[in-house]
Amino acid sequence: MRTTLIALAAFLTGLVLGWGIHRSRDVEEMRRFRALVGLSDQQIHELYQTGQETMRKMDFDNGMEAVTCLTALSRLHNSQEPSARELLAKRVASYYVVYGPLGNTEKRMDDARRALLRKIDAAKDSMPELQAAIEKELAVINTKP
Repeated sequence: MRTTLIALAAFLTGLVLGWGIHRSRDVEEMRRFRALVGLSDQQIHELYQTGQETMRKMDFDNGMEAVTCLTALSRLHNSQEPSARELLAKRVASYYVVYGPLGNTEKRMDDARRALLRKIDAAKDSMPELQAAIEKELAVINTKP
């Protein structure tokens, strides 16, 4: 029993010391980074916030591009412009593969993205060029190491 208690105390002591050393190393790296770039904590925080806002804008831009392409693809579907349909289908397929599909729980989904993915799902059943573009995009992603 005494041996078990000693082993447990030694393990906990090592755990606490290891965490402390690791934490102090992270703090020191942050200090060196701040000294290197010459930014205060507040400035770093503001840059982080700006970066998040930029990512939100990029996400919105990607959604708007997919909406535009899907609308144009729907209008061209009945015409005799296969190259235009294929080109537009590739953009919609790219959005679908990056941000979808609907059932994927690993990706963040807001209502606008969910609605657009539903429209793409509905459209791909009636547009063979869109279905082919999605399959091609998925094949490219699935073959990358």
